Amino acid sequence: MRADFSVVETYAHRPEPPLRCPVVAFAGTQDREVPPELMASWHEQTTGGVTRHVLPGDHFFLHGERTALLATVSAASAVVGRLTDPMNPTGRKDQ
Repeated sequence: MRADFSVVETYAHRPEPPLRCPVVAFAGTQDREVPPELMASWHEQTTGGVTRHVLPGDHFFLHGERTALLATVSAASAVVGRLTDPMNPTGRKDQ
């Protein structure tokens, strides 16, 4: 937690060009620190699209929703892997 607090205290945002990859964002339904409504700002950080997932719980929803979180990350990774595979540039499964 000390490292987390250190990052929060010392971080300074520097504008950079948006990412070109898709972003998969997660939030907890009861998160008071970073409410799900703030997820919309991820669109400013990428031209690759944003998929938002809101799971039950607070800021530490990932502890109670680990299975759902990992399944979603795994599925998103598989899609991105197919889309960026140089041997399968169309991303189609039947190639």
